[in-house]
Amino acid sequence: MIKVVLVGGGHVHLHFIKQLSNNRLDGLEVILISPSLYQYYSGMFSGYAEGLYEEEDIRLDLQKLSKKATVTFIEDAVVKIHPNENYVTLKGEETVNYDIISFDIGSETLGSEKSDIMSHAQFIKPNNRFTQTIEHVRSASKPVIVGGGIAGIELSFSIHAWRNNRKIQSPITLVTASRLLESEDKKTSEKLFEKFKKTNINLLTNSKVDSINHRAIHFNNGKELSYEKILWLTGPKSSNLFKRSELETDDKGFLMVTNSLQSMDYENIFAAGDCATLIDYPNLPKNGVYAIKQAPILYKNVLRYIKREPFEYFKPQNRFLSILSLGNRRALLLYGGMSLSGKFPWRLKNYIDKKYIDSFK
Repeated sequence: MIKVVLVGGGHVHLHFIKQLSNNRLDGLEVILISPSLYQYYSGMFSGYAEGLYEEEDIRLDLQKLSKKATVTFIEDAVVKIHPNENYVTLKGEETVNYDIISFDIGSETLGSEKSDIMSHAQFIKPNNRFTQTIEHVRSASKPVIVGGGIAGIELSFSIHAWRNNRKIQSPITLVTASRLLESEDKKTSEKLFEKFKKTNINLLTNSKVDSINHRAIHFNNGKELSYEKILWLTGPKSSNLFKRSELETDDKGFLMVTNSLQSMDYENIFAAGDCATLIDYPNLPKNGVYAIKQAPILYKNVLRYIKREPFEYFKPQNRFLSILSLGNRRALLLYGGMSLSGKFPWRLKNYIDKKYIDSFK
């Protein structure tokens, strides 16, 4: 019996478990380890924040999915990998042996390592804390969102729509250290800027946070901003799990993997999604689009490793569809140099997201 351990319940491992549900494999024992019974789908976070979805609509029951696939589910977190001895230590101090192990644990949030930010800001990672965090932030008298990426933009518009529908007059504030959606071209940033101007959202671009106390956010330029609740949505930060386990990582601590999604050090260690950096594509953005594309490759390569067959290799596409919610059932669709805003992009996003999560139910 070959033991495969899956650590984390992200897109890649959800696909793995779904394949096992449809095709039972003899001689394989599979264990899923996750710190939460539920995996929340970030694509539907903006809809939940706006009040369009219920909590049950945006999450998957990992224990239920595991049972259907004859996978053993362990509700715990891995705190150390022992790659030479082929076992992991859990937070609860138990150990789990493996023949093959795969990591799909996502990322943490930049800034969460700073004590003042940890003390005064709210986070949505790990994602099982999302709904509780949103409940606290969206009803606050002075909510501030920090981060001008997709998550910060979407949740600003969504929370703004939720508050408007409930006649909450005080504005929310979005703070970003540079321009909006810096990963895209300036034309896209300008379009989003115009969308913000049509709302009463207070937008502070090129405003880098220096420190936070119980009363205000202090910026590098000497200005300050009072708040009641802060939602911190800056870029991805690696878990310290891989460095602690002395595996090869990039300079930020993400596990380095080959195009077959295997560790540089140990061929029986696989990883995909945000927690991994591809050696041939080190600057690839960490988002769910690439994780979904990596999912079938990781599943096939684990089986090919067992059978000693040639691996399949991941090659990221040059362009992909991105749809940002703008609140009030409107969205901005981006594809290559093309953009389209309005109700149709939101309906398309809603269809894609619901189809994805329903495929596991």
